[in-house]
Order: sequence, then structure tokens, then C-alpha cells
Amino acid sequence: MNGIVEKFKNLPKKTRVIITASATGVLLSALILVLVFAVIIPAASPKTDVTKYITVTFDDKAQYDGNLSGSITLDRGAFTEDCKKEDSDELVLTGAVDRLLYFAELEYSVKDGDGSGSGTNAVHFDKLSKDDVLRVKLSWPDDSESKNAIAREEKTIGMIVDKGEKTFELKLADYVGEQKLELKKPAEVNVLDYIKDNNLIISVPGDDKITVGVDSFKTKIGDYTLENGSFYDTSIRVYDSKGSYFTSIFFEFSKTEDLKEGDPVELRYSDDNKSAEQKGILLTGEPVQYLMVQPEVLSADSAKNNLEAVKDYFARNASTIDSDIKDGDKTEISEVYFSVNKKDQTFNKLVVVYSNNTQKYYRAAELSRDGFFSGGRFVFYGYTELNGKAKTADEAVKSSDCLDTEDANHTVTKVG
Repeated sequence: MNGIVEKFKNLPKKTRVIITASATGVLLSALILVLVFAVIIPAASPKTDVTKYITVTFDDKAQYDGNLSGSITLDRGAFTEDCKKEDSDELVLTGAVDRLLYFAELEYSVKDGDGSGSGTNAVHFDKLSKDDVLRVKLSWPDDSESKNAIAREEKTIGMIVDKGEKTFELKLADYVGEQKLELKKPAEVNVLDYIKDNNLIISVPGDDKITVGVDSFKTKIGDYTLENGSFYDTSIRVYDSKGSYFTSIFFEFSKTEDLKEGDPVELRYSDDNKSAEQKGILLTGEPVQYLMVQPEVLSADSAKNNLEAVKDYFARNASTIDSDIKDGDKTEISEVYFSVNKKDQTFNKLVVVYSNNTQKYYRAAELSRDGFFSGGRFVFYGYTELNGKAKTADEAVKSSDCLDTEDANHTVTKVG
């Protein structure tokens, strides 16, 4: 290297000037080319504003004002169409657009409201009114790896995306009209007050602990029939006016484990009620407060102590227990027994002897041992066997084998 420098110094002055000028020219030319291709041309190239491809779509054509549900998305189809060239391969182009838009981050918030969401390529929203205005922000990643990946996809589609952060507003009312949505008024359903007014929260016995549940029920609220199958359920089935299953309402307790008598618990709607809300069910009512009690398993003593609860259960479920009982029939409990099977206590039974005073017959209903008492309420979840119709209460008693006092296999106690 030193030898080259020495030779350069030994050259005539005029020659050295010419060489220096030439070298400088080459360097300037190279620098200009770098500036042109790396800075000036990219800066001067038209940039595509992706915000014009942002659209709002709704989950269903039937929506409920106050609970609109849908998504803010980047319209890939429209973007791909604008990228098309005569020599472009459709599959390659679509893939490049998908990969490019993968990097676009969307965020939204409701103007003057508390709704918000964020995600890549799309943002789902719900519980919004048609009058809401969404403030949307579009941004792109700033790390070098993402930038390089974005540049590769831009080269494939032949477009340069404007990657400056942009914020703009979307009026949901515009999209409601554009997509011709059918807006309906939601139906208010207050099942919490119904549960509270009918004392349906119960303390449930276990092997060595107690828990909490909602007793089975079936009722009509507005145009809907609501049914809870058993205290094990954490949802209420909703049927429409034609009797077809419509949706479910989910509920939860503030606590279900390590409970003891006197503990406070709260019943409330679960957060997982999106299906009901989308179908126009507006859940109302305040959470229900409940104090745990010590439940009693079914026995002769507990049945005697809670005789009124047994009678109340029969009065509420008479037509379900005996399908021969018609609306308007007057029924009356004559006697109540508890029968213990000495060989197998799983066959212990609570036997209710009753009369249908309208149709003039007596009957014995044998209820399996699967029941308990909770706070003065009889909760039954087992099976019932009906004996034949009789003319008198004594005949109804004699028709029940488990009430045979002369049978050495049974111990029968009259509890009421």
C-alpha cells in the first residue's frame, strides 16, 4: 500500500490532479446512485393508505341496538384487487397481501365510552349502540426484522404502504345502513330477582362438606320460558314462544368451595353470556346475596321436622309427579311416611299419600331417598314411582309394598 502511495506522489502534478478528480467523480456518482435508489426513489414513490381498506362487518344481519356485535377488519379482497397486475400470480399475490397485513395493528375505543379492543388485522367489538363512534388507530411495527419482512411483501405486490400511525373515526350508524341490518329492541330478562323472590338458592350437602346451588325451576318471563334442570347446573335454558331451545343464561357464585354455615355468597350473571346478548336477551337484576345454612339429608326425623316443606314441594309439582292431575284439580296430602329398607338403604323412600278431590281418587307416590332439606325447602332430584288409583287413603297405603309394616325388611315411620 505504501509503495502505491509513493508511486502516486512521484507522478507529474497534472496527472495526479486528473486521477484525483476522476476518483472523486466516481465516488460522487456512487453516492448519488445510493441516494437515488435508497432514499429519493422510495420517498418519491406513491404510498398506499391502508386506512381506506378498513371496514366494519357485523356477526348477524339481525342486531340489537345497544348490543351491536361485529368486527373492524382490513378488507383483503379490496386490497388484493388494487394490487393486481396483468402478470401477477393470484396465489403469490394473495399470500403476500396476507403476510403484509398480518403486521397491521388495529386498536379501537368508543368515543365518550368505555369500550375498547386491539388486535392484528382485526378487532372484535360487542355491546355497542348504532350511535357509537369508534376511534380507530392503525400502526405498524418498528423493529428491523418486521420492517425487512414488510419490505419483502411490498416488493412482491409492487406497492409501498404508508406506515405512519393513523387515527380516524368510524360511525357505526353508517355501516348499519350500508349493510341493511335489522335492528331489534332487546328483551329484558330478570332471572336473578325471580331466583331471589322464590328463595331458589340452596345449601347442598356433600359427603364431608357443603356447597351452594340453585334449585330446579321452570318459569315464564316475557315471551321466554326459562328452566334450570338441577342444583348442579350453572346455566338456565331459554326456550322461545314455540318451545324451541333459544339460548342459555350462565350464572356463577362468588364462592363454592370451603363453605360452612353462615358464610355469605353472591349469585350473579357470568361474563360468558355473549350468546344470550347477541340474541337480544338483556339480562337485568342485581346480584343476590345468600347466607349458607346447614342442609339436612332426607330421613324420618328431617321429614317430620320439615313436613310443611314436603307439602309445599308436592303442591308445586303435583301435575309433574302425577300426569293424571289436570289444571284446576284440587289435591290434598293425606299422610306422609318414611320407609327404611333394612337390607339396602339406597331403597329408602319418602311416601306421600294424597287425594285428587276433583277426580275422586287416592294415590301413593314413592319418592326415592335422593333429596334433602335446605333452609326449610325440600329439594328432590330422584325418581318417583306411582301406585295405582285407590278409593280410600287406606287402600292407597296398602298398595305400596314399602309401607307394609308386617314386612320384616322395612321400618315404616309416619311423619305426618
